[in-house]
Amino acid sequence: MNIRSLSKADPRITLSEAVDQFLLHQRSSRHSPRTIEGYEYVLGKLTSWAGPNGLSHLEDFTADHLRRYFAELQETVSPGTVATVHRRVKALFMFHEREENVAKNPMAKVKPPKLDREILPAFTPDEVRKMLDATTGRDPVSIRNRALITLLLDSGLRLREVTELKVGSVCAQTGIIHVKRGKGGKDRITKIGNEALKSFLKYSRIRAGIDGAPLWLGERGPMSEKGITAALKSVGAAAGVHAHPHKFRRTFAIMMLRAGCNVYSLQHLMGHSDASLSILRRYLDQVESDVTKDHERFSPLDHLR
Repeated sequence: MNIRSLSKADPRITLSEAVDQFLLHQRSSRHSPRTIEGYEYVLGKLTSWAGPNGLSHLEDFTADHLRRYFAELQETVSPGTVATVHRRVKALFMFHEREENVAKNPMAKVKPPKLDREILPAFTPDEVRKMLDATTGRDPVSIRNRALITLLLDSGLRLREVTELKVGSVCAQTGIIHVKRGKGGKDRITKIGNEALKSFLKYSRIRAGIDGAPLWLGERGPMSEKGITAALKSVGAAAGVHAHPHKFRRTFAIMMLRAGCNVYSLQHLMGHSDASLSILRRYLDQVESDVTKDHERFSPLDHLR
């Protein structure tokens, strides 16, 4: 081999190399393992699709190729999932545009899917009361489940964040919770009120344990996200309520707004970034819609008739 023979080599970066370099950038930027796993999954799926479609290099992609990919994706997953994939694929191409590995970024011309503005329902006050009534037992499982649902309803924590709580994460005097955001992430503080704290302390007394030990215990030891989801569904089944983990977080947001909490305080408590502030504004729209409906029902002058 000599220098002249190198002219026959393809200098373009392959898709596989591009993904590896991008993931290395994510790790060196100290993004959380969960974030990196999300990128690995999405870009792995893109790579699997690209091969049979003759797209082996990053520069092979055009806007039409990517539009076709997202169109096919929409046939099997929700618009919200497609939007997540769109953001992650866009990040890949933006990174390599900055690195000058592609002359043009094809994602610049590919619009994200339009998402419905409809907000899924929160728990009604009656449904919350039914779940509380279903967890009044004195056995360890009932005590744990009541602590779980009251903490979720009063803190707005994500399922992952609740699962990762440790003994000592919740202050027994104030109800303040220190939420870990993963490697490189900024921790935040949220809290629970007096009623939720009573239920939590009751569980804490039977849980005991050394600070730093996993907080939630199931039949086989520390509970996973799947185990906590199953426990919540069990409470919901007993109460006749559909109990999904994110529905607790949604209920927290809407009840806080109805009680007068400002959207920026709520943003901090829930750990929303500025980019996801639009979600809270949609919750606020729903609350304002409730207010106008209440006026229609209780208008003082209309009720004079």
